Amino acid sequence: QLKGYVVKRFDSPSLLSCNQQCMRNTWCTSTNYKMTSKEDGKGTCELNKHDISLIDEDAELIDQQGVTFSMLLKVNRILQDKHNIVLRRQFV
Repeated sequence: QLKGYVVKRFDSPSLLSCNQQCMRNTWCTSTNYKMTSKEDGKGTCELNKHDISLIDEDAELIDQQGVTFSMLLKVNRILQDKHNIVLRRQFV
């Protein structure tokens, strides 16, 4: 779990749904997902915003049972012409 960079917190039906919400926000760089119920898999999603270099340095990553930290690689497709698609990394 990454501490100190949470921008948005909400209930989420799953880890996948949490990560999808991050992908929909250009500023989101990672997620913390804490499962609150083993029966239905629901939990709390936290969307984080931080520099990518933060993870390479001495980040506030804390090992906590039931919490999953995910860092997502976002890729944009840019259509230059009908026959040439270029992929570039988007680090927000």
